[in-house]
Amino acid sequence: MNHKWTGIGCIILLAASLAAAERDGGGAHRRDDDMRDKMKAELNLTKEQQKKLDTHRIEQRAAMEKAMLDIKEKRDELKAALEQPKLNRIALQKINDELKDAQNEMADQRLEGILYVREVLTPDQFKKFLSLAPEMKEHRRKEWAEQRGRDKHGRSDKKGRSNDNPDDEDHESDDESPRR
Repeated sequence: MNHKWTGIGCIILLAASLAAAERDGGGAHRRDDDMRDKMKAELNLTKEQQKKLDTHRIEQRAAMEKAMLDIKEKRDELKAALEQPKLNRIALQKINDELKDAQNEMADQRLEGILYVREVLTPDQFKKFLSLAPEMKEHRRKEWAEQRGRDKHGRSDKKGRSNDNPDDEDHESDDESPRR
């Protein structure tokens, strides 16, 4: 089970890394390009595989951004509802159910992403891809921390915990909705 989540996280990290490389300029862009180039070299991708993965990455990024936005909106709604003077349990449960649906949609997107990559890569390439997961995950954590001015655990100097780390989907900031 743990390997499954590592693999799924690896796909998301690759997609996020490649997406950030397109979005960011300067050093982050260069490091993400370097990581993508290293991945391509390590996997010995064909031009056709590269094209398929690049196209899918762009589509996956859009779907993941929408899912993350949906989750953020539902967390904000839940927080606002909890702050109301009069507690409405039915409304809270409805928002919480919508939040869970949005989180499930993100998990479905992750699974679809890893299944697509598995279809594109050969079995040996996919095995190698999964072996690179820890390195990619650490690279992505460093990039996010650097971009957000946080330490390697996602903590800022000011607030403590952060919800900006994409590798930690269940990580919520202290001022967000309660933990599940």
